[in-house]
Amino acid sequence: MGSVSFSGVRLIEPDAGYLASFLEAERESRDAGVYEFSQLPKKYVKNEINFAKYLRRLHNCRYGKGLKRGAVPYTSFWLTDETTATFIGQANIRHYLTEDLATFGGHIGYAIRPGMWGRGYGTLQLSLLLPEAKRLGIRIARLTCYADNIPSARVIEKNGGVRAGESYNDRTGVTRKILLYDIKL
Repeated sequence: MGSVSFSGVRLIEPDAGYLASFLEAERESRDAGVYEFSQLPKKYVKNEINFAKYLRRLHNCRYGKGLKRGAVPYTSFWLTDETTATFIGQANIRHYLTEDLATFGGHIGYAIRPGMWGRGYGTLQLSLLLPEAKRLGIRIARLTCYADNIPSARVIEKNGGVRAGESYNDRTGVTRKILLYDIKL
């Protein structure tokens, strides 16, 4: 694999200018059998009009509008390459944690599209998200990852994550170990 340049790579608020690349990342993710970026019903990402609704929904979530009962406000960010108009990854910073989120989910959730794994984008993305979390008033960011997700654990550790414990989750019907990390901001 060749070297990757991070010039032009930025953390931005979700932007309609990345629709084509975002949808490509959604397909790539679905084809790989992993995380889908939108995390919202497909009706929001079928076309430009619905995509605008999706972006409004993300904006509203920042202010706690339209959230499901028990959900917390969060701010969404995208990692993009502005020189090629490429969507690289998505992230959410939860403004505070419930007891459940402290052991599964944490303050920051992030994902890089599968075609760009292993190039350092996850580490870069998290390093850019930490100052944003601090601006939201978070002093110790909690991050979690499945114990078998070694790349994610490495990303967290490279960004100063210190193991704070473990928990278990059986939401998918299979019990999985979760590693808990804290990063002092």
